[in-house]
Amino acid sequence: RLHRAMNTKEEKRAAFNEQMNGWVSRQGLWFQLRHAADSQTIMGRVARVGMRLAILLILIALVFWFYLVRRVESESFREDIQTSIEKALKGSDCELGLIRKNRDVANITSIELKGTEASFFHSLSARQIRLNMKLADSVIGQWNGGGVSVNVLDMFVKAGGSEDASAAESFSALFDEYSGFAFERIEADKANIRWGYSASNRGSIKGSYMTAVRDGSSWRVELRGGTFSQNWLNDLKIEKMVVVCDDDGLQIKEAELHSEGGTLSFKLNMGSGGQPQMSGIVTLKSMPMKSLLPTRYHDWIEGVISGQGTISGSTNSQEGIVMDLDLSLDDGDVMVLRDTLPLLSALSVVDLYNSYRKVLFTEGSCHIRTGGNLLQISKIDLRAGDLLHLGGDVNVR
Repeated sequence: RLHRAMNTKEEKRAAFNEQMNGWVSRQGLWFQLRHAADSQTIMGRVARVGMRLAILLILIALVFWFYLVRRVESESFREDIQTSIEKALKGSDCELGLIRKNRDVANITSIELKGTEASFFHSLSARQIRLNMKLADSVIGQWNGGGVSVNVLDMFVKAGGSEDASAAESFSALFDEYSGFAFERIEADKANIRWGYSASNRGSIKGSYMTAVRDGSSWRVELRGGTFSQNWLNDLKIEKMVVVCDDDGLQIKEAELHSEGGTLSFKLNMGSGGQPQMSGIVTLKSMPMKSLLPTRYHDWIEGVISGQGTISGSTNSQEGIVMDLDLSLDDGDVMVLRDTLPLLSALSVVDLYNSYRKVLFTEGSCHIRTGGNLLQISKIDLRAGDLLHLGGDVNVR
C-alpha cells in the first residue's frame, strides 16, 4: 500500500513538472532565462530551446529549398514570367513554351508575343532561350540573366506610325528599364528582322548572327552573316553591320554587304517620329546589276558597276527609301544590255551589219534614282566601243 502511494505521488509530480515545463516553454526564452533557478538550469533550458529553434530552422530551410527547386515548373511561375514579359516589352498575349532549369541555367523553348500601340514591334518570336538563373533569383534580390542566348529570333519591327506621338512612344519602349531583371547582352544565332509596309519601303535581315548590348541609354547592335534586303537590293550578304539606337533615333555606323564579289557599304542616320527621315551615303564597288535592280529587269540588263551616292526617304512613306547613285564603269566593270530591250531589238532591224543581241558597255557613266516603285536613269553616257554610244534619260515603272 505504501508502495502504491509513492507511485501515485511520483506520477502526480511528473505530470505537474510536465505541465510546468510546457507553460514555461510557452512564455519565451527571456522568461526562462530570467526565472531560472541556477546556471545549470539556465544552460539546460537554453540548450533545449536552441535545439528546438535549430530543428525549426532546418525544416523551414528544407521547405524553402523544395519550393525554390520546384517553382520553375509551377503554373504560378509561368504566369509571373508571362506577365513580366508583357509588362517589360509592352506586348500582349504572351505564350511560353516549356520552362526547365538545369543547375544555374534556365531554358525556355519558345516565346510568342504580339505587339501593342506602345511596343516597338508588331510581333516577336524567340526559340530556345537560355539565360542564367540562380536558385533564389527574383525571390531574393534581382534576377541577373547574364548573357541571354536565343537560337532563332523573329521580329516584325515598327518603321514609324500614323502619328508622331504614338511613334515616339513605341520607340521609347526600347529604352525602358526592366524591373527585377538584368542582363549583360542578347545573342541570337539566327536573327530575322522585318520592317516596312509596302514594296517601296519594305526591308529585312535574314539568318544573321546578332549581338545586342545595352550601354546606358542606348543599344549597340552588331550583325554578322545572313542577308540584307531593302527595296530593290536583293539578299546581299552581310559581312558586318553596326547599329546604334538612342533617344535621337537609329544610326548605322558601319555596314558592309557583298554580292558575287561586289561590295556595297553605307552609313546612315534615321530619326524618330511617324515618318522617320533618313540620310546617308553609299559606295559600290563592282556590284552586280541584278542586286541593284528589280527582278523584272534582269532579262535585259546585267553586269557589274561601281559608284557612290546618297540614301534618303522614309521607311513609312509612299516614296519609301530613295537611292541616288552616280554609277561608272571602272576597270573590270561591264554593263550588258540584251535585245529584249526594245531599243536594241529595233536597232537589230535597221542595222543589218551589226549584232545587238548582246551589247557590252565598258566605258561611261549614268545616274540612277530609285524610289516610289520608279527607276529613273539619267545622264546616260555609255560606250560599247565603236558599236554604240548610248545617251539620254529613261524612266521605268
